[in-house]
Parts: sequence; structure tokens; C-alpha cells
Amino acid sequence: MTYGHLAKDYYNLEYLNIGMSGRTMADVTVNGESRNGFAVERYLLVPDDTDILTIWFGYNDAAYGWASIRDDYCRETYGDIYNNLTEEQKKAVMDYKSEDEWITEFIGTINSTDKKTWCGAWNFVLNYFVRTKSIKAIGVILPYGVHADMITKLKSICDYYAVPYIDSADKNQILSVGYDNKSDYGIQLHQRNLYTTDGLHPNAEGYKRIAKGYIPWLAKI
Repeated sequence: MTYGHLAKDYYNLEYLNIGMSGRTMADVTVNGESRNGFAVERYLLVPDDTDILTIWFGYNDAAYGWASIRDDYCRETYGDIYNNLTEEQKKAVMDYKSEDEWITEFIGTINSTDKKTWCGAWNFVLNYFVRTKSIKAIGVILPYGVHADMITKLKSICDYYAVPYIDSADKNQILSVGYDNKSDYGIQLHQRNLYTTDGLHPNAEGYKRIAKGYIPWLAKI
């Protein structure tokens, strides 16, 4: 009973959910495990006859993307020497930049075309759907719990492609189910207990709450 299914029933639409748990928008690989980034190949799963497309990524990119950039740099710089270091030595090498610096590199520049970066992945995907596939109704849901610059740059990219967006961390949009940073902690904790299974992932009531903001927004895009 996801928000997408609720919207499908409300508007009597055909609905396809190609989201995957724990996956990313960008081409992210951590500890040798690919996060199956949407911008790599999964974007091709969107049917050619799609009328309305909404995209919601970010939390996993924020969690894993910076480490992927860091690991790539270390392997490219030190090669086999890096691979043969002890875990303690690897940590010393990897920590020569702060997490914020690695995050900045992962986010990338606003005009990036590198799918390993946040901006590059979004530029590729939106360019593909807006200009190559010419899907007229596309909307982006801004992720919650991520670095502020990820949101700032994603808004600019959406504006460039004239793609509307809605903020999942804005409690006034009714998309928040307790993980926004704008509410009082007591209220936030109450929302988490009421609307999520684990403080993060929505339960059935959480999806209903998201749908209350998602359904009217869907009609606008």
C-alpha cells in the first residue's frame, strides 16, 4: 500500500513501481558492491509509453555516494599498494579528506555529466526523459535527510529542465512522516512511531500520509 498505489487508485491509472530498496540515483559502488544506480541502466526500465513519471532518490546517495568517491580515488591513486594495506592503514589514507569534502566531490558541479556524481546522474536522467523520450509529465520528489547542497543543486537542475518538484522534508507538504528536521523533536518522535516501521521507512499509515500530499501534486505536473 505505497503512495503510488494510492494515487493509482485515486486517478484510475496503470501503475509501475521500479523502485528498489537501498538503491541510488548515481553510479555508486561501496566495498565492491554496486548500489544499482538508476542512472546506470535502471532508467531503461521506464516504459516508452509512460505518461507520468515521478522520481524520488537521495537518502541512499547521501549515505553511500561519498564513500564510493573516496574508495575510487584511493584505488586509482594507490592501486595494488592500497589494496594490500591493513584496515588501519587504509583508514589513514582515506581520512586525508573530511567526510564533508568527499560529499562535495560526490555532489559534483551543477553542469556535471559524470554519473558517479549526484548532479551528473540527475542531469543525465532528466535530459534523457525530457529531451530524448519527451515525457511531458515528470516530477521530482526532493529527498529528506541529505546534505543541503544536494537539495540546492537538484532544485537548480530541475529548474533547468523545467521539471516541477516537491519537498519530502517539508511538513507543510504533508509528505513528511517524521524524518524532517523542521519539527519539534517530541512531535518528530511521535510521527516516527505513528508513521514509520523503523523511524525511517513509512508504514501503511505513513504511505497514506505521503499520498495526501502526493496525489494533488501529481495533478499539477
